[in-house]
Amino acid sequence: MSKVTNANASGLSLLVESSVLGIHGIRGQGKTLFATYLALHAQETLGAKIFHNGCLTFGEFVQVEDLISLTNRLKNAVILIDEIQTIQDSYRATGTLSYLFTQMLMQLRKRKLVIIWTSQNLQQLNSRLLFQTDFLCQTKYDKKNEILFWKMISQGTVAPHGLEKIGRVWRVNRFFKYYDTEQLVDPTTAITLTSEGIRQSHEQQLKDRFYLVMEEIKKAGYDQLLFKEIHRVMKNNDLNLTEHKLGKWLKETYGNPKKTTDGRLYSF
Repeated sequence: MSKVTNANASGLSLLVESSVLGIHGIRGQGKTLFATYLALHAQETLGAKIFHNGCLTFGEFVQVEDLISLTNRLKNAVILIDEIQTIQDSYRATGTLSYLFTQMLMQLRKRKLVIIWTSQNLQQLNSRLLFQTDFLCQTKYDKKNEILFWKMISQGTVAPHGLEKIGRVWRVNRFFKYYDTEQLVDPTTAITLTSEGIRQSHEQQLKDRFYLVMEEIKKAGYDQLLFKEIHRVMKNNDLNLTEHKLGKWLKETYGNPKKTTDGRLYSF
């Protein structure tokens, strides 16, 4: 989604790469409608992949497990989470809410994701989520004239704090077919996180970072390195893997190493 524009001196762009946009307000004022409009624009105009939690009639439904582990499918994409407070409620009992959003948002910028969420009440939301939200937006739906008014305010992270942009979408009934007006987000069917699920998702994050470091090694011009050298590079990048785990992943990725007097030599 390289064409998603960045915030600039002229004001806020509707979609800013690697950012979080929250749309809030009472029921019936067009929150999901505006989120649908943005997602459709991103797909048709910018060529972005769209993932959602069941509210759209286009794009791809995404399991919450994938949000947590941020699998390789979730790159250069827009993720729409409708009625995010319902998902939050389902995690509160298991104590994994902070883990979910912290891990997801930490990976946001390197994966060039735009996350759009909607909620009826900001006071219901976890403070971590609000702190990581770059823009807050309110909508008002003029049903008689089929106009959707919106106001977006920067939270000071990727654009000056308090900077506003307002606008309207005409003939919004054009977009009704792109989202499910009857859909109810059921948090009980989303996922039941277990300690094993958390462990597996953490393992995937480590492996993703391992791949990124190995790519940087190759970009630096190396086509061979000793195991001890690779291990040192991993540590220098704050990736503290056991020798067993690192050896396993290297073998899976590059095959068996060559045994030398200096140690195991891996070719990339």
